Amino acid sequence: MKNKHLLKCIVLFSIYILVSGCTEINRENPVEETIDYKNANLTLNLMPTELSIKEISNLQLTLKNEGNYTVNVAKLEEHATYNIIYSNGSDIDYSEIPSMDLLGDDSLVELKPNESISIDVSSSGWGPFNKGNHSLSAKYFITGPNAFTKTHWSGTLRSNNITLIVK
Repeated sequence: MKNKHLLKCIVLFSIYILVSGCTEINRENPVEETIDYKNANLTLNLMPTELSIKEISNLQLTLKNEGNYTVNVAKLEEHATYNIIYSNGSDIDYSEIPSMDLLGDDSLVELKPNESISIDVSSSGWGPFNKGNHSLSAKYFITGPNAFTKTHWSGTLRSNNITLIVK
């Protein structure tokens, strides 16, 4: 009899332990996976990869999120510079005149996976170009003071090299 009573207590205690673990329902929102922004998979491309000096107005710079997570990035216009390697081997960097205002969250763009942003490249001030094949690349980077409050990508990306043909 004593063993039956002990067995009943063990069974009831086991059921109590089992049921008490299952009664609490997790009412919290699921935690969204976040990305380490230094490991974001972003690519920077200049297109087309070959063009004549007459077609330079068709030049576009594209920043694409190749990753699996949404990433906040700064607009291209404010953070791109261009490097031209002339056919004679000399090179020069060109950039837009930087804004004197601190850039805030309104200059961030949310890039979802496989989304991209593009700008038409301004070639104002480039040249003159002598005959020959010249190489052009772009660099996108976040530097200096800013007023961003949202988490954002920072670092440096380099684009592909393209050929600018002058006949």
